[in-house]
Amino acid sequence: MRGLYHGYEVLFLQSVTELSYAARVGRKFLQTARNHSSELAEQALPFFTELYDIER
Repeated sequence: MRGLYHGYEVLFLQSVTELSYAARVGRKFLQTARNHSSELAEQALPFFTELYDIER
């Protein structure tokens, strides 16, 4: 994870062992909602919008 957001190193020092990029996961839900008419993916999208708002 070096070279990316420096806050990740702090998390690893606190024994965090799992980390994902919310933007990447959100894009996967968006692609699934658009390409496969997934109701579950559609339901997940507002949660990612809230996360993005918090990050701003």
